[in-house]
Amino acid sequence: MSNCDLSACFAQQVLLSISSTISIPIIVSTYICAGDLELVTAEIMSTFLFMCGVCTFLQCTIGVR
Repeated sequence: MSNCDLSACFAQQVLLSISSTISIPIIVSTYICAGDLELVTAEIMSTFLFMCGVCTFLQCTIGVR
């Protein structure tokens, strides 16, 4: 693969990761009737981002077996 193909794959992966990380907490907050409460949405989003970081750390240290 050329460098252009690799950068396109990288950009696609980054956009997919960011969009799913942000959209899921927003969808969840509307389903639990907290769509108007910005503090609840922010807490759900921060918890989600923290757990994504924990999962990334575990996959980098322990790996997928």
